[in-house]
Amino acid sequence: MNSVSDPGVRKRLGSGVSRNRCTLGSRLAGAFAPVLALLTLTACGGGGGGGGATSTTAYFEGAFTALSSNGNGLEGGAIVLKGNDGKTYSASGAIGINVSATGSTASLTIERHPINQICTLDAPATSLGSRGSVAISCVFTPLNDTGLKDCMAGVDCRLQDAGAGRTALGTKLGLVNASATAGFDYTRICNNGKVEGSAGCSLGPTAQPGEGDGEWGCTRDNVTGLVWLARDFDGRYTQSAAIDQQNNFQAWCGRPKSSWRIPSVDQLQSLISSAGTVINATETVAAETAWLPMLDIVRRNAADGTTPAAFDIIRGGFWTSNYAADTTTIGWAVLFRGSGRVQTGASATDSLRIAPVSTNDLSSRFADPYHTTARWSVDLTKGTLLDRRSGLMWMICSAGKTFNKSAPARCDGAASSYAFGNALLDSDAVNGNSSRNLGYTDWRLPNRAELASLVDCVRWRPWVDTEAGDPRSPACPSADLKQLVNLDLNPAATSYWSSSWIKATGEALYVNFAGEGGEVGQLPVDTELRVRFVRSAR
Repeated sequence: MNSVSDPGVRKRLGSGVSRNRCTLGSRLAGAFAPVLALLTLTACGGGGGGGGATSTTAYFEGAFTALSSNGNGLEGGAIVLKGNDGKTYSASGAIGINVSATGSTASLTIERHPINQICTLDAPATSLGSRGSVAISCVFTPLNDTGLKDCMAGVDCRLQDAGAGRTALGTKLGLVNASATAGFDYTRICNNGKVEGSAGCSLGPTAQPGEGDGEWGCTRDNVTGLVWLARDFDGRYTQSAAIDQQNNFQAWCGRPKSSWRIPSVDQLQSLISSAGTVINATETVAAETAWLPMLDIVRRNAADGTTPAAFDIIRGGFWTSNYAADTTTIGWAVLFRGSGRVQTGASATDSLRIAPVSTNDLSSRFADPYHTTARWSVDLTKGTLLDRRSGLMWMICSAGKTFNKSAPARCDGAASSYAFGNALLDSDAVNGNSSRNLGYTDWRLPNRAELASLVDCVRWRPWVDTEAGDPRSPACPSADLKQLVNLDLNPAATSYWSSSWIKATGEALYVNFAGEGGEVGQLPVDTELRVRFVRSAR
């Protein structure tokens, strides 16, 4: 069971405040005490009710208030629960689970999560006739999944990418657009700024991007809040010329011209889908091209009428706005061929494509406390780093090292290196080892997107001060995230396994934290790399 002491991610729902934890408390019911327990949602504005109990039937009863939009900008959408009586219960209605026989166990599972949130029942089963509580905790998850659907055989799937991510939740995941792929959630927007399905934006399932007011022009990522130009932005550019093209951007899809820009590394790589779109027998595009047609590099290469150089990044790469660590001659690009990569292999003089993005919707969609308070929170008594924005908790020390909380806190010992399969297995081993698990029993290997989220500051080597005029992002502003670097990565940063793998090639994806850092690449699974464990701190 997950620990219930995660700071910053557990809240109560009710009283018109941003709250999203409800407690089911139990009490015995008068004359029926031997056979009936009424479990009420004590913090959620609902009360339990009676139920025609008999000597052979017990009831689990209560009411639940839906998670809904409020003044703090919480995303709407109800959580739906399912009891072990086989019935589903709307979060806005009463819950009454009929369980046969005295002493049976009433249990709930999450049948559907709220939009943009993932919830957990910390204690989903309660023995009737006994006192106890069931806590429901939810966190916002504005971090896209990888799209991976297959787990490596012989290892608990729950410890891997395909078993732990949004894709694994399938139909249990609340979506803004119910027809989107489970791990991703996209909505088409017409050039007039209206959302598909609304008046003035009637898009059929086979609609293609066009230039008319009522035609498809943009796509909103409902998980990250970013809006992408779905039409092709023609041409190939050097990185500096690509950035200059921002002067030619328009007020597309009702978003002001000033909000459109060349995406950052983190923004652009959020579109990578390991499952991708199979174009033909030899080509796969690492994105959901049904929603992001501008990333279909096979179609675009064919339309060019020329054959670009064979170097992968030129055939399928898109520029970001970021330069590599200490230079303006090497730039960061994202490759949408195959399983997708993030790399600095392209010279800033190479000609790549661009995919404009608008951040105009972020302030309205993510005004909740997870985005307006400090993102990172370090615990130097346990050795953990909490990312409030993603709901992820990280071990500060690499596997093999031991956290020492003595002042100053440090990571003792040497980091271990593992082949990919052994890295997955060790996450199971650490959960059962009280000397390694820091008090939690649900550590796992992070997927590619989760691991890359740590690059936010690490890419710029935050232990080095940014000099005046330096084109890089400023040195890491978060002292808490800096602890991860100072205690563990500095100066021996290197590559770490993610739990994302490529079934077709027998390779797995890694993130490189060495040197300029941040590269997402792939290596054979027998390669030995470092490991850092993560857990979902819900």
